[in-house]
Amino acid sequence: MPSQLMNEADVILEGGSPIRVSRRVIQKIRQRGVVIPLERRQKADMEFLAAIQCGEKMISEQQAAMNAAES
Repeated sequence: MPSQLMNEADVILEGGSPIRVSRRVIQKIRQRGVVIPLERRQKADMEFLAAIQCGEKMISEQQAAMNAAES
């Protein structure tokens, strides 16, 4: 790869790991926090959504418990 192009690159990866990261990118990461790959974020998001999802049975059980507490 031409050295001029390498010098202008924001991030250079070798074997999937960064070997050079520009100051601009480092500053952006510091401003926004850790950069997490999309695939890992999607998996975590789907697990979170599955954990908070509730069905009709759960809703009716919670409603019955609330009604019992009010009586």
